[in-house]
Amino acid sequence: MFSANFRWLNDGVFVDTDGTYTGTVGGKVLPWQDTLDPAHCQVDDRFSIGAVQGALCDETTSFMRLSFNK
Repeated sequence: MFSANFRWLNDGVFVDTDGTYTGTVGGKVLPWQDTLDPAHCQVDDRFSIGAVQGALCDETTSFMRLSFNK
């Protein structure tokens, strides 16, 4: 089984398109942050292998990349 090893809070998001990784079609695995909605995301020890805790979010969540440059 693939394991997520997050080094930073913004390390990435894995989308489980068929449900074989998380058990939820469309589930998302990402580093836990307090800004995640606890009604749709929770800390999941299966994905808490690195320095940062992993989270599992349901299929209703969506994310986008945002950065600030000067």
